[in-house]
Amino acid sequence: MKMKPVFAPVVGAFLLFLTQPTLAEDPFHITFEQSNVSSADGIVSGLVVFNIVNASGVDVTNLVFSVDGQNHITYGNQPVVVPALGAGEAAQFVEQFSAPGEVAAPEAEATLKVEYLNAADEQQTVYVNGTLVQ
Repeated sequence: MKMKPVFAPVVGAFLLFLTQPTLAEDPFHITFEQSNVSSADGIVSGLVVFNIVNASGVDVTNLVFSVDGQNHITYGNQPVVVPALGAGEAAQFVEQFSAPGEVAAPEAEATLKVEYLNAADEQQTVYVNGTLVQ
């Protein structure tokens, strides 16, 4: 775990030096894969399975995941709620997608909006690029 220095107030003639954990740059690692991809009437459709790992180093709660459609790809985009995800724990959810036939599917990246409460019960919102795995 990375630590960042935090200086406490001077007490008498002593300077107290503390450390406090810092969050990873990307609090979540996201990969995805597509399945049941089919094409009909010029539309490509299928399912996307998202795998999310909490890489923040701390437990988080009240997570809400939603997919940000890109390049004319449409997702079912029903927000997915996960009550809690401990440090290092993983979650998975499935989303439907469709795209015009001329759009290359699957996409190499997909962006997820992740809203959650951090360890201090502060609301956080991050956009994380997921990576396609085959």
